Amino acid sequence: MRTVRLGINCAYIVLAALVAIAVGSELAIDHPTGHGSATFALLLFGGPLLYLAATAWHFHTTAHGAWAERLLGCAALTAAGIAAIWIPPLASIALLDIILITTALVLAHTHRSLAHTLSTPPHT
Repeated sequence: MRTVRLGINCAYIVLAALVAIAVGSELAIDHPTGHGSATFALLLFGGPLLYLAATAWHFHTTAHGAWAERLLGCAALTAAGIAAIWIPPLASIALLDIILITTALVLAHTHRSLAHTLSTPPHT
């Protein structure tokens, strides 16, 4: 029952993260060559950061794996979010893409390893 409640709570956090990134993306679309701002950086990078943090919490609690990689992604998003205050929104989007693609590739490898570990019966 605890896992179900954790999954539902995680889903609410993920929904909030998706809304934040949608609003940040809309700001970038409106002014792609404008100036960055703290609000823009918080929305554009905070959304994915919130998503990764929530899923890290979920994977740490349920599968006991694949969470550290998400926290590394959070660290990269934090640094990029700080930089996004001073760089144009279009450059911020490119930076976000690089971080998310790299994180997705690392997580794909990690999840393959985790699935193998969880499906292999323990040796007695």
